[in-house]
Amino acid sequence: MKTILFIILISSVNLYSQTLVGYWPFTGNAGDSSGYGNHGYLVNGPVLANDRYSVSNRSYLFNGSNSYIEGGNTGINFPSGSTARTITAWIKSNNIPSEDRNILHFGGPGTAGNFHLFLGAPGKPWLGNGGGQGGITVEINLSDTTWHFLAGIYEGPGTNMLRIYIDGYLAAFGVSSFVPNTSLTFNWRIGRFQDNPGPAFTGRIDEVRLYTAGALTAAQVLTLYNQTTTSPNLISPPNGSTGTSLTPTLDWDSLVVSTNYRVQIATDSLISSPIWDTTVTRSQVNVRSGLLSNNVRYFWRVRNNVNTELCPWSLKWDFRTALVGINPVSNEIPKEFSLSQNYPNPFNPSTVIHFDIPKQSFTKLAVYDLLGREVATLVNQQLNAGRYEVTFDAGKFASGMYFYKLETEHFTDVKKMVLIK
Repeated sequence: MKTILFIILISSVNLYSQTLVGYWPFTGNAGDSSGYGNHGYLVNGPVLANDRYSVSNRSYLFNGSNSYIEGGNTGINFPSGSTARTITAWIKSNNIPSEDRNILHFGGPGTAGNFHLFLGAPGKPWLGNGGGQGGITVEINLSDTTWHFLAGIYEGPGTNMLRIYIDGYLAAFGVSSFVPNTSLTFNWRIGRFQDNPGPAFTGRIDEVRLYTAGALTAAQVLTLYNQTTTSPNLISPPNGSTGTSLTPTLDWDSLVVSTNYRVQIATDSLISSPIWDTTVTRSQVNVRSGLLSNNVRYFWRVRNNVNTELCPWSLKWDFRTALVGINPVSNEIPKEFSLSQNYPNPFNPSTVIHFDIPKQSFTKLAVYDLLGREVATLVNQQLNAGRYEVTFDAGKFASGMYFYKLETEHFTDVKKMVLIK
């Protein structure tokens, strides 16, 4: 799998106007695969470890004391002066650092001469010049033992803008307090600061890249993340969709075989404070009733749990909820509960279901296949007394017989319907 991805990535890099001057995939060694010969060598370790695919000897584990990777003091075609540059890497921090932990550091000496991407204590990404000057940080702690994709970008003296991306998305940006003046007089390092004897990285680093001759765009960062992640592919609800029910079915697929998946939903785009964090055993889950509110934008993501590795998260998709599809059809209060036969029946691809509620009730209307599995939840909420209709769109379902069931505290009924495509 790693070899296939490598071929794809090299092909995509050729489409960029930027130049990839350092690419350390760590496929058993610290060699540079960019073609510029910026090979690294190990100092006091580190040791080869599993990567985010759980493949052995495909990343390096740094022990947090004195292990790092070092290269020559010229760095062939490394960014110098105030030229634009981009650093990307996959990382998996093992703890919450009390001191700053470097990922890639080059240039020097002095605060104006060097440039680096690192985790600042307590584990928040930081990008910029040394000495705490000319940099930006992200107020998100990445010391969660999960693989994350980081991209740190300096756009150059035209804007003097710095940008940090986490898992393909912009997490922080700001104008540097002064223009970098990078001089290539010190050996570059991965996993430890270059001209400072501070602590080494604690955890794993993989697939480090360094670009010069321009900064990667937001679209290029997202493309690079998508090409290198093992995360599931989200399917439904569609990204950016509106009118989603308050109890949607979240659906995804995955090329990686996994025994379970972790799902998160939040109202903030970075999903830093999830309102739902659950683990399921199949690539689909129904959101429980009462969790979501009407007319709110929600963000969700999924990741595989493979072996003992905590894999990367998927892309973050969003949807906006609405009480759609449930329509009162009369002001008349019915005298009894009832569930009508759907019309039309047989149908393709949609049909309408009527039901009566004589008094306020928590109501669930769900669709089941022939094996008794719930395949769609049409209603799952408190309803006032009234007569209602719901449209069931079966466009993504296969032809066959299905059952729909109405349940309240006082009434249950089941009817069958036939989908013919």
